[in-house]
Amino acid sequence: MNGFKYGLTAAVLSAVIASAGCDASALPYFLAGCPEPMDQAGDMALVPDKKKKDELKIMVLAYSAMEPSTEFVTADRELQSSLSRQLLQLAKKNEEKIAMISPGKVQEYKNAHPDWHTARIEDIGRQFHADYVIYLEIESMSLYERGGFNQLYRGRAEIGITLVNLQKPEMDPIEKHFSCEYPKTRGPVPVDEMNARQFYLSFMEQVTKRLSWYFVAHESQEDYCD
Repeated sequence: MNGFKYGLTAAVLSAVIASAGCDASALPYFLAGCPEPMDQAGDMALVPDKKKKDELKIMVLAYSAMEPSTEFVTADRELQSSLSRQLLQLAKKNEEKIAMISPGKVQEYKNAHPDWHTARIEDIGRQFHADYVIYLEIESMSLYERGGFNQLYRGRAEIGITLVNLQKPEMDPIEKHFSCEYPKTRGPVPVDEMNARQFYLSFMEQVTKRLSWYFVAHESQEDYCD
């Protein structure tokens, strides 16, 4: 009987997980009733210099290298704002101390310096007294499924990431390429389910959530959902 109950519970939970757009292989974590295992950030982890202070001051700086388009005209500032928020939330959850330089202040600087992207990232970061600068270069973004005649949403993003550690200026910046497809496992979203702006914001949330994992540890379970 107990085996039957467990099997029934597992089946129900599996259905719930699948309906949420998550991988059913995550089921053991739900059944265990234990804290989620953590996936650690890699070589881009934000680590305080113990000789200086515990709290890190982080700057997110984004630039769009795409051709100008109406739907992505504010993508760089939204990327800055959303990633800053995601990093704060994740760090707070992990009880890590970071302070984000205001995305609004960053945007004011960019507006006042139209050629800012030609300057050295290090020099901009020093003006804000940052410990780290996360520089994001948007290479491409799209909202619609290929071949779907703009009737299906499927977001895609290609972004170059550069992390500059101003605590250790002798270190070379770390560079990586980020690619995201959303939704990935549960198929494209029909356009009659939401407007383009709603999908764009949901897509941007996923992009910045996944970007945040490069810098701060996150629960392994989050990898299963899109």
